[in-house]
Amino acid sequence: MRRIRRGSHGRGAAVRLSLVALSLCVSQPALAQVSTDSTLVPAAAPATRVPAPARQADVWTDAWGQPKNFGLAALEAWMGNFLPWVFNELVPGRAELKISQVSPRSWWRNIQEGWKWDDNAFQVNLFAHPFQGNIYYNASRSNGYGYWTSLLFATAGSFHWECCGETHFMSINDWINTSIGGAAVGEMLYRASSRVLDNEATGADRVLREAAAFAMNPNRGFTRLITGNARRVYANPEDPNDRHPEEAGSVFSLGVRGSKSVRNARGGELRESLATHGFVDVELTSGSLATLDRGKPFDFFTMAAQVNFIRGRGLGELDILGNLWHTTLTENEKTVSKIVVTQNFEYSNNSSFEHGGQGAGVMYYRRTRLSDRSMIGWSASATWMILGGIKSELAFLADVEGIRERFREYDFGTGPGFRGGLNWHWDSRRVLEASYRAQYLKTLNGSSGEGFGSDHFVQILRTRAVLPFELAGFGLGVDYQHYRRRSDFDVDDLGLVKQHNDLWQAFVRWTPKRPGA
Repeated sequence: MRRIRRGSHGRGAAVRLSLVALSLCVSQPALAQVSTDSTLVPAAAPATRVPAPARQADVWTDAWGQPKNFGLAALEAWMGNFLPWVFNELVPGRAELKISQVSPRSWWRNIQEGWKWDDNAFQVNLFAHPFQGNIYYNASRSNGYGYWTSLLFATAGSFHWECCGETHFMSINDWINTSIGGAAVGEMLYRASSRVLDNEATGADRVLREAAAFAMNPNRGFTRLITGNARRVYANPEDPNDRHPEEAGSVFSLGVRGSKSVRNARGGELRESLATHGFVDVELTSGSLATLDRGKPFDFFTMAAQVNFIRGRGLGELDILGNLWHTTLTENEKTVSKIVVTQNFEYSNNSSFEHGGQGAGVMYYRRTRLSDRSMIGWSASATWMILGGIKSELAFLADVEGIRERFREYDFGTGPGFRGGLNWHWDSRRVLEASYRAQYLKTLNGSSGEGFGSDHFVQILRTRAVLPFELAGFGLGVDYQHYRRRSDFDVDDLGLVKQHNDLWQAFVRWTPKRPGA
């Protein structure tokens, strides 16, 4: 069994709890059935409705009635580093690593040494660190600040950990993944928890909603408890974009999957098979690009997560895309087209390939209504991977001076890419989907060592078809994904490596009815 090393910082349990709690964001119809006649504990104290805090010149509040509170935000961000430090210091098995013996001397040494690259496992660097960044981000976001200020909190919180939270040298890949990835994960969780919360609820209904939101977004739950907003009965946000955006929805899928992979290099051919196993998909959509009118980041976002029932590869996929800016080109009864600047978070991890990272893109989006029941949408994006990771045969050559704990199996790189997508809706339900991604990565750290260079080119084609039923939003679906990698290594013993992977899925899909639909 591989030891959980530096970088995990005790995050595993919190990460799993956050993913499981995502499913609660669609539970509003069920929660709404709980009687609201009862009051919150203590039962003897009747709930009284009070007006939401006013947006006055001297007291500004966000849409949920939370005033800006820098002190509480800074305290929560600091706690996001203090608790992992306590874990590393006190938990048996972690203290022996001696990474928590920090002091002003270790702080100054780290700053003098500057940025390094580390060799943590793929799931630690590309998944656990962004979830840690979500803690810093939501320390700010839940205390009245917006996306951009909260991104700065994530950046500062991550820097504080890298320089002063452990004795390892500062890791540049950790700082980028924690800061930028933390904003993507953090805003997604903030928006998802907003779909559960109800300031006007009382009794058991209110308790369940606050508990579910706390599980999904602990910073927000803590802030609401400390400020008293978890108990107060007051007005919900006036703008539906802040709570129940138009065309928001959730989809759950349960099925089986398997794959085959072939790799060719100068040394010969390697064939691998991924054992057939079960999986669960959770997909969230918040808002619609077609009806997007405000300019706030992540008024529209999509999230797709896949949990696999296979040892060692539990979280197979996590993909987040949210808007940062947009402008409308065409808008009439039949057609809508827009230019959208997006933030992209990618994570794919299975025994055949590892691919993911933090990126941004400029998208052209167009949706056309074909009839009262039929609608088609498509998009094309020019993207840039700010920092990506990809499985590589020679990544173990990475220069990780002062941080080396294992041999890394993936390269870090940056470069341009392309995304395209097409979907067809029938009666507001997706029945056909197709997507294509192309990504070039110039290796920054990994196999570009010992006097030679490397680069990677990845293509991913995916198609999906779903046969919907009238019964309670259920449907049957099949999914096919083709992954292709071309890696050029400037070394005679390996040279050009070509890999292709075919992955199939069959599943049952459930689309819950939206509140008020």
